[in-house]
Amino acid sequence: ADNRYLSERGSVTLQYSNDTSTVQFGVRVETVNNEVKAKSMGVETITGKDEWLTNWAPFLSYEYKKGSTMIYAGYWGQASQPSSTSLTPALDISNPVQVTAGNIYLKPDYMHGIYTSLNNSNRETFSFFNMYFNGTMTTRSKVYASWIDDSGVRYSIPVNSQKPQSNCSLYTSYNRPLGKERQFTLTLSGNLYYSASHSYQ
Repeated sequence: ADNRYLSERGSVTLQYSNDTSTVQFGVRVETVNNEVKAKSMGVETITGKDEWLTNWAPFLSYEYKKGSTMIYAGYWGQASQPSSTSLTPALDISNPVQVTAGNIYLKPDYMHGIYTSLNNSNRETFSFFNMYFNGTMTTRSKVYASWIDDSGVRYSIPVNSQKPQSNCSLYTSYNRPLGKERQFTLTLSGNLYYSASHSYQ
């Protein structure tokens, strides 16, 4: 299988800044063409020829710094090329009961992402607080369609999901020394992770 991937990206961005903050905002547009030519048992198949997928996403970057407090937030979007193993139609029989194959009709996915962070330190108590949040939503994400034959062999191929795939994670931590000579340290931390995806059988 031969794969040709072409991506064209353009953006319009405005920026504003003052003594404490810098803001960049705008929009990004990306057009991709993913052409696959496969030949199997003398039969040649071409997919994606002259097929352009256009995606767009807002762009945002915000930075704030004042004293011991720092805040960052960002939003972005980007397309991803399918891997060569996901496109190659040949059967992988290395595991006789888990047979897999690529899919030449697989299209590039597009990910929207958001990231925020907050950092603060207190010089009087020598305490530190950190918080991070990261979230993504992917359209046309790669998932697997699978089926099982009468002999119990499982087959699977990658396909584009008809529903978006989403992931998000949140992490917080707080550290503060205790005691007159700060012999002890109090640490509080927590994290949250969420993921949602769809597959087909």
